[in-house]
Amino acid sequence: MRAAPLVAFALMLTACSSARPVPIRAGDVCFHCRQTITDPSLAAEFISPAGQPFKFSSVGCLTEYLRDHPNETVKAIFVTDHARGKMLEANDAWYVRFPVVARLNLYDYAAFREKAAAEQFAAKHRSEPVPWETVLASRTGHGP
Repeated sequence: MRAAPLVAFALMLTACSSARPVPIRAGDVCFHCRQTITDPSLAAEFISPAGQPFKFSSVGCLTEYLRDHPNETVKAIFVTDHARGKMLEANDAWYVRFPVVARLNLYDYAAFREKAAAEQFAAKHRSEPVPWETVLASRTGHGP
């Protein structure tokens, strides 16, 4: 139940977005974990009300940051379409939870614009596509 206000807040913010995403490249630094972004196809970002982009190495890192900072104000949230490498609004994507490092039991989410692409990726990882609200409500993007 604690996730409900966060989900409503994120939906409200992304619904009235007029912001544009800023490209995320390998070598950029994640705002949350401070690690170098190595795979931009998993990256995400939010845009502040002042228009400043905050880049994240993954959807999981972004959602952990949002859960750790429930009072954060954002203008828009963008994720990278794993299949095409282009950014889209978080509400417009389908997400597939998959093991990033299976031996360490570390999971994250890949985002897809097209549900068919998400279903194809999900079949390879014994998962299923879920909407943004489900990702936000999950305990964490990086754990079991």
